[in-house]
Parts: sequence; structure tokens; C-alpha cells
Amino acid sequence: MGPGLLESSYEECLFYELGRSGLQVVKQKPLPLIYEDVKPGIGYRVDLLVENKEIIEIK
Repeated sequence: MGPGLLESSYEECLFYELGRSGLQVVKQKPLPLIYEDVKPGIGYRVDLLVENKEIIEIK
């Protein structure tokens, strides 16, 4: 692969490799922002969520 590709290229390849190794992986999982008891209308998307425990952000 090497440097210089778009983030989405690396995300797809890592998603494939993690899944191939038997891990449960979800792409672009919505993650709401919660502040005290307030849920503002903004949120985030996690690049990869592994085993519902680890967040991976590709940069």
C-alpha cells in the first residue's frame, strides 16, 4: 500500500484484515455526543469499532 492514499483506502484494507483475523468490526459507527443530560444535535462517526470495545480513527 504505502503512503499517500486517501484515508478511505486504508480504512477499507484495515477493516478487511481485522475481519479476516476473526474480529468483529463495524465501519462508520455513529457516536452521539452527550454532555451531562443534554444530547446536542451533533455527534461523531467512529472509523472502525473493534469488538465493540476499541475505537480506531484513521488519519
